[in-house]
Order: sequence, then C-alpha cells, then structure tokens
Amino acid sequence: MKKAAVMMVLSCLAILIFGACALPLGEDFTIARDTDQNGIYIVEYDLQSYVPVPVSGVAAVQSVSQRGDLEAIVTWKDRTGNELPNLDTFLPNTVYQAEIKLTPRAGYLFNPAISFAYHPGKISAQNDDRDSPTRTVTVTYHNSNDGNITYIVDYDLQNYVPIPVGGEEPVRTITTTEVTGTVSWKQGGSPLSDSAVFQAGQGYGADIRLQVQPGYRFSTAQDFGYPPNTVITQPASNRDPLTRSLSTVSYKNAAVAAVVDDFNLDAYITSPVTGVPPNTGRVEGTQYTAASVSWSPADAVFNENTSYTATVILTAKSGYTFNGLGSNVFSYTGASTVVFGENTGRTGTVTIIFPNTAATVVNERNLTTWIPAPVLDGIPVKTFEHSQYTGTVTWSPGGNTAWVILNVKAGYTFTGLGTNAFTHNDCSSIGGTSNTGSIYRLEIHFSTVFGTVADDMDLSGAITNPVTGNIADPSFSKNSSQYACSTTVIWEPSTAVFAANTVYTARIVLDAQDGRTFAGLPESAFTYSGSTSISIITNRGTYVVVEIVFPATASATVASL
Repeated sequence: MKKAAVMMVLSCLAILIFGACALPLGEDFTIARDTDQNGIYIVEYDLQSYVPVPVSGVAAVQSVSQRGDLEAIVTWKDRTGNELPNLDTFLPNTVYQAEIKLTPRAGYLFNPAISFAYHPGKISAQNDDRDSPTRTVTVTYHNSNDGNITYIVDYDLQNYVPIPVGGEEPVRTITTTEVTGTVSWKQGGSPLSDSAVFQAGQGYGADIRLQVQPGYRFSTAQDFGYPPNTVITQPASNRDPLTRSLSTVSYKNAAVAAVVDDFNLDAYITSPVTGVPPNTGRVEGTQYTAASVSWSPADAVFNENTSYTATVILTAKSGYTFNGLGSNVFSYTGASTVVFGENTGRTGTVTIIFPNTAATVVNERNLTTWIPAPVLDGIPVKTFEHSQYTGTVTWSPGGNTAWVILNVKAGYTFTGLGTNAFTHNDCSSIGGTSNTGSIYRLEIHFSTVFGTVADDMDLSGAITNPVTGNIADPSFSKNSSQYACSTTVIWEPSTAVFAANTVYTARIVLDAQDGRTFAGLPESAFTYSGSTSISIITNRGTYVVVEIVFPATASATVASL
C-alpha cells in the first residue's frame, strides 16, 4: 500500500473515532457505515458513483433512484451556470456543470463531517449547511470526451522517474502508454551533464514535463505524489488535462544501489498446466517488478503436449540494480532454459522455456464399436482409427480372442491407465497386458462366436400403420425365432392419436435371439410394405435400432350433416 493511502486510512480511522473527516478531492474513498441513534450514516461520498462523467453522445443522467440509501436530482448547466432544461445527450468538446441535490432515504443520514468528492470532475461548490437533511453539490467537468478517453489515476511520479541511485544513469525521457515527457536534472542548482551518472550521497533535483498520450487525460483535481518524502513544487494553476510541468522535484541524497540477488522466479510465475489459463499478471518481488508476463504461443488456455515460453521484463525497485549480472543467474524449478538478457541495469528481460505440457489421458475407452464381436462368416476387424488412438487387432484361430495394440495419437497419453481401463459390451473379459504411455496392449475374450446372421427381414404388419384418427399403438406384434422387440414403438412426432396430413416415423429396438446376429447387415436390410423408407440406424450385432418412415396421413374427413 502506498504511503499516501496508508496515511488516509489511518487518518479516517482516527476521524471515525473523533467525529470528523475531510475527503481530498479526486480520491475514491469508502469506509464501513457508521450509525447514530437516528439512522445509518451514508459514508460513500464519491459522486461519480451517482452521476457519471459526461461523454459525447451519451444520455445525461437526470435523477438517481436505484440506490438503496439515497436519491438525487441532477440539474445540468453550461460552463457559465445557465440551466440546460432540454439537455438529452452530451455534445462533444463541451464544458458542463451538474447541480446535484442529494436526499437520504428513510433510515439514512449524511455524516455531517465529510465533504463530497468527484474524480475526475471538479467540485466547484457545495452547501455548507452540514445539518441540512439534503445536500446540494455543483460539479464542473472537463470537456466532454468522445467516449474513448481514459483518465490517469495513478499520480505516483515513481512510475515515470525512478529515485536517483548511485551509479545509475538518470532517466531523461519518459515514454509509457499514458504519457511522454522529458526530465532536466540539477545538482546543487546547476544542470547535470548529459554524461553524468548519479553519485551516492548527493542530492538531486528534476524539472519534469509530461504530455499525455492519445486517449488519455490528467485529472484537473489531482496532485502528484512521490514517496518517500520527496519535495514537489508545482504551481497551483498547473491543472491542464493534457500537460503537466513539475519544477522542481527535489530528491534526498542518492543511495548506493544493491545488486539484485533474488534469482528464483518460482513464486512469481505459474508454470504451464494443460487446460489452465496462463498467468499473465503483474510480478511483484521485493527487489523488482514487472507489469505483466507474456506467453508464446499465446493460447487462451495451455494446450497439451506443448512447450511454452514466458517472457517478463523486470524493473529493479528503488535501491536495486541488475548491473553486472550474467545471462544465467535467474532460475525456475522445472524449466528447460532460463536466460537473462537486455540488461540496462534498471531493467532486464528474462526468458523461461518450459518443457512440454502433459498430454490428455485417453478418455474414450469403450471398444465395442471399433472391434465388433466375432460372428460366423463375418470379416474380422484388423485395424481401426479412433480420434485418440489407432489400433491393430490379431485374432485367435477360433475367433474367441483378440489381441489388440493401441497407439496413442499426438496430444494424448495412456499414462496412468490401469489394466481394466478399456471396456467392451459383448465380451466375456477384457484387460490390459502392458502400457508404455504411448502403446497400450490388451486382450479381449469372447465366450462364443456369434451365430448365423439374421435373414428374417420383412417387418410388414409388425406395427400399426398411421391412419388419421386412429390410436398410435406402441406395440410390436411380429413373432420371430431370430429376434424380439425389447421396447415399445416410439412414434415421432409423439402422439396418442394420429393427426391428418402428417408424416410419422416409428423406431423399434430388435434383440438378436440365441444363435443369431445382426452383425454385417446393411442399413437397408429390413423391409416394410407401405413405408416410405426403412433403415437400420444403429447396429451393435446383438441388437439393432430400426427406423420406419410412413407416408403422410390422409386429410381429415368432414362429417356430413
């Protein structure tokens, strides 16, 4: 926590105890609610949470009623204070004022000791009657923007100009995503030469000129800060949202920089794990920081079986330097390579190359579809290709045993799978015999070779044909020694009574009887007289799912009078 923030928290804790608190303008500030005997104090006084900053083309807030603690009426005015009663949406590049009348809801009170704040607007007036049940605050805004402006909210100069450290070169130009700028250094009132480096034990001053980058603005209500106890001189009128001039920033005597010796990066960067998003956040060490970690390849989540490289640009904290460090000083447990390069003393780039992430363990392990149970006169499967692995199959002379070799595909692994990992719906037993991670061997035993392929293929009349007005009978009536229907007939669309002018589809499940199999049958094996089409949509050898499509039912007949 920055010193200014710490002091604010301590001050307001004391204020809660002794009864007064003044919020500095431009600071977001919320503390826990306090109470008195007449109601609950409202202590969130950042008005931006009630009335947003004007943005070109955006509707002007006229009232606030969704809050549980208060309501507000907003009167909009131009830069000279004239009311704008018909203001609908904000115009570009225009200065607005908002007169905000705030009224607590029942059971709430304003803390009489606390002022209002608005960041990044500027409060130009607020009523002084702290005992009034309502408050009226006038806010004068910067020029309304185009909706793409970001206000700079971190005013710690250390972000732009490091504290002088003995032996380091002074920063003379500033380039960040937010600002550009120049720094003119002085020592004892005289300009510091371009070739000079900071000397330990010497005090320095700097004239700093800052210019915002496109899309950014300074808040006119915010002053700069620079811990620890650095003296900053800036004119009271220095509130331009585009530029800031600070003359002079006076630094205490420069210290001698200590060479960074915190070399293990395990605590700052999370290594890649398959399926997990990469850690790209800020690095915050005791001796250095980094704004972010970049990854290559830049995947949203880490893929399996992939080598990733993390790159981080470290910035030495005040009093530390990277000067003199070699390319192999940093380390990361489990990394393939860690290289430290592009060392300026103040900044250095670390590149960490990680070994391949773990592959995905094979998770589709039912082999029924890929290795059909043996049938009399059937053609045995010898090879197959799954999305996660390929397989070769060798059969015993009688066909009762299959020896299977599975080869994993890229990105997958058999590592960790036990001998009972794979299944087969129609076998008597199945088990693995060896597993190298990339190759899995197993045996499948079948109790018998299934018998003759079914040839009783005509299902005509086995179910009730759809007729307008008739009941949709779910029964299957054909008796066959080769198969039996194991479920009721499923009609689509689902109905109790057949409707007119409708195409109906019937689905039935047939189980093969002893000595028979459906293995090897073509989709068109079954017939049904009067149907539009009939086909096998699922064939597991021991059972089939048959789909029968009927022509549209007839139109309804109008009864004669």
